Amino acid sequence: MPEAGSERSSKVRSTKVDLYKDLNARAELIARGAAEWRDRRSWVRREARERLRKGAWSEPVVEAALEAALWDLDLPTAERLVGIFGGVGTSALVILPGNVLGPAVVSAYCAAVTGSRAILKAGSDERQLAEIVEQQFESLGPPLARTVQARYWRGGDLVAEAAAFEDVSRVIAFGEDATIADIARRAPASVDLVAYGEAYSIGLVGAGAPVDQVAHAAAFDVCMFDQRGCMSPQTIYVAGPRQRAAVFARALALKLAELNRKLPRAHPALGEAEAAADLVRRMSASAFEPEPGGTETFIVGPLRDLVPDFVVAVEPFGEPRCAGFGRAVSVRPLRSTAELGGAIRAFGRRLDTVGTGGDVGQEALASLGALRVCPFGEMQRPPFGYRPKPSDFAEPGI
Repeated sequence: MPEAGSERSSKVRSTKVDLYKDLNARAELIARGAAEWRDRRSWVRREARERLRKGAWSEPVVEAALEAALWDLDLPTAERLVGIFGGVGTSALVILPGNVLGPAVVSAYCAAVTGSRAILKAGSDERQLAEIVEQQFESLGPPLARTVQARYWRGGDLVAEAAAFEDVSRVIAFGEDATIADIARRAPASVDLVAYGEAYSIGLVGAGAPVDQVAHAAAFDVCMFDQRGCMSPQTIYVAGPRQRAAVFARALALKLAELNRKLPRAHPALGEAEAAADLVRRMSASAFEPEPGGTETFIVGPLRDLVPDFVVAVEPFGEPRCAGFGRAVSVRPLRSTAELGGAIRAFGRRLDTVGTGGDVGQEALASLGALRVCPFGEMQRPPFGYRPKPSDFAEPGI
């Protein structure tokens, strides 16, 4: 007859083996599902392509956004994250943004690596991706099946919102600061709130950067989501005199015109034509006067639906301009990164990402207080778990 201690040791070993198998299976399914989002031929991409065909975003922008959503979530990354977070998840309601594509997919996979249950509340402009990722998890099977649920209700439907609050212990909310403040007031005290509110991003071109190459990469970051997202470079500072800023602005405008044929601008939002006309007037008034025989300092692209395809203005150094729409870029000459730090602090809003071209000095960059620094061309491709993070879905203290 085996000793009791031997039986207990055997059970512990068996439990550890079972847990390892469960976590390994979870990581493999996560990696498999992420690979489907990167594969243009997969059923999830075909489904997304068809269901988003008549939406705000052009097909090339949709394809680029979905390829970028989980670009680095491979099997080793999934195994590492599941090893850290697997089995410590909670139940969360994710109130998704409506101004960009991808957070629904990223949120579902952040929940997956922690073993969480997640309700994805889509924005009014795009409800399809939350439904598709729920369907995908069902097709992948346990342990991902039945862990994600897509819901939608109109703004102001407090009954539907309250019902969702009752089903979760955490709310992860994207949106304007005022919207998040309203959610915080309505949420019960028993529900934790993780907020991703308003933020902005800038670009920084170093003194020795190759202008054409940097302008091409920066144009991609501008075109993705039409400057509507918090990772869009709405103001780009160029080290050197204003003449160099004007040269960069001209190169950027040429690249924007070229890229507009590959990544067409979205259909204008309600009221965007009027707002764009006002923005053009203000940027025109503040732009430098071009020097005789010099490079243009104010460039407006062709009009489509009464909205210009892009606007680029060379303006005096100062606080960032943050319109939040329209592929509108303020290019400003910069004497020193220390000077830029003063402008950032005076602006007083959250600085998310700094896109860089050339050598801009890492120590000086650190003083700006950005959440993330990356080369131009990668601003709209943050690493997996940047926003939201897997830890947002984990129990406190993990």
